[in-house]
Amino acid sequence: MTAIGATMATVLCLAALTGCATEHSGVQVSSMYCTGQKSDAQYDWPWYDSLDELEQASDVIAYVMITGCTAPDGAGGDTDAAGYDTVINAVVLGGASAGDLPADDEEQTNRIDPPPAGETIVIRGYTAERSGAGKLTVGERYVFFLDAGAREADGYYEMTPALSVFPVTGRTAKEPSVSRNTDGSFALTDSLVARLGIADKAE
Repeated sequence: MTAIGATMATVLCLAALTGCATEHSGVQVSSMYCTGQKSDAQYDWPWYDSLDELEQASDVIAYVMITGCTAPDGAGGDTDAAGYDTVINAVVLGGASAGDLPADDEEQTNRIDPPPAGETIVIRGYTAERSGAGKLTVGERYVFFLDAGAREADGYYEMTPALSVFPVTGRTAKEPSVSRNTDGSFALTDSLVARLGIADKAE
């Protein structure tokens, strides 16, 4: 926990998020939650009826620890202009290409490799209340289902917020079903936990 504590102590944020504060922001300095500013954005998320459907629509699945959240660059007072309301910085603890295809499947060649463990990635996501996203906490661990976007250098994009993020706790490795998405409709599975290496890294 020492490393996590040190990371949390050095997090820098913008006033649009409750994970930070300025004299004008009106948020609590002690808050370590990522919460995008309120807006009048209208959301029309794709919906998936199963974890398998969500995975097939994603590019990669990443097991990460959140190290900080900021407002989108250049968004000013209108984060809608950026197309997302929160930039989530995270250290990769494990990852998997979305879809469980045999090595000789021709679609396997089109799969995107997950980011390697130890790499810091940028997730363009949503944490504003109306987005349907759950609460994200700096220093905590999560599994994200992600779209790689037009090019991976731009970072990754969070899939439907209510469906695509799963908190990871000390119980997850042995009881994957305790880690459910915000909507409560899906839980992590034994096979996915093994693919992400969560069993090897659980506290």
